[in-house]
Amino acid sequence: MNRATNPTGEAAGTGRLAFIWLFGGIIEWTIQYLNRWLYPSSAGGNLPFQAAAGDVCAVFFYLWKWPKMFALSRIRPQPADLVLGVMLGYLMTNIQAAMLGRSALNNDWLLTNPHRKLTFLCAVLIVPIAEELIYRAAILGSLLERTSTFWAVTLTVIAATIMHDVWWMALPGQILLCAAYVFRSRSLVSSITAHMVANALVFAPSLLIAFHVGIGKARA
Repeated sequence: MNRATNPTGEAAGTGRLAFIWLFGGIIEWTIQYLNRWLYPSSAGGNLPFQAAAGDVCAVFFYLWKWPKMFALSRIRPQPADLVLGVMLGYLMTNIQAAMLGRSALNNDWLLTNPHRKLTFLCAVLIVPIAEELIYRAAILGSLLERTSTFWAVTLTVIAATIMHDVWWMALPGQILLCAAYVFRSRSLVSSITAHMVANALVFAPSLLIAFHVGIGKARA
């Protein structure tokens, strides 16, 4: 299970892994700093944009510079990958709700965000794909070639949680995403699906409320 599924794959070395980990984060942190400095009142509502910008820039750079690194993962989906992804995504949302209570699903800033649909798209589609390509395909896939499953997962979880604003809230989800990737023989589809489902369940309630509020204002 720990061996590469594609013989053309190329694992990243320690220096490259450190660069992969930091590059997207530096872009995201820079955007956050500029956003909080220029638009302090709306900075919190733009987090999905910032994460998407940093992650997408990083992924495109990696695909251009080290495309063989992503061949270590399995991209072709199987039904079990999708089923496991949906189940884990639902579990991730329930764990977050148990940790935070009802506030886990409370994203009131979406009600006043004029770009809420694009924000939802970033959070549910762009960010999950980009983050899974970085943390599971590039980092975890390379570490599995160089060390044991335990240490590969541990190091990946640490790297991923540090990049989140509230690391302890991201910790259970990152463990489950790594578990999906390893258990399903390095399936990116399983971890991407889980990530998408979890984010969708968190953001969807507030988006639906915002949608109905908008209809109400239009009819008034």
